[in-house]
Amino acid sequence: ARTPHLWLRRSAILHQNAYKAATDRARLERYVLANLADDDFFIRKAIGWALRAFQREDSDFVVALCVQHQAAMSPLSFREATKHVPPEVLAAAGAAPPPRRRRKNADAA
Repeated sequence: ARTPHLWLRRSAILHQNAYKAATDRARLERYVLANLADDDFFIRKAIGWALRAFQREDSDFVVALCVQHQAAMSPLSFREATKHVPPEVLAAAGAAPPPRRRRKNADAA
C-alpha cells in the first residue's frame, strides 16, 4: 500500500471487503495507516469504505482505530467509516465530533 500508483493503493485498501469476518485486521490497519496522510479524494473515500465495511464485523476495532487516529484521519474518511456507529458510542470512545461538511455555494444563499 506504499506504491506511488493511486489506483493500486486504493485497490489494496478495499480488496478485503469481501472477506468480512476473515479480514486480516493487521493488514487493513497497516494499509489504512500508510495512507492516512494522503489528500486524494479516492484514497480518503476508500479508507472510509473499507473501515465501514469491516465495522459490520468488528465495530470495536473500527471505532478504536478511528478514535485513535482521528487527528490524522480526514473528516471524509472518519465520517464514512463511522457512518453507522451511534454518536453515543463514538462519544463514549472519546471521539471528537467531526467537522461539518462545507456546502458548495454556501455563501451564495
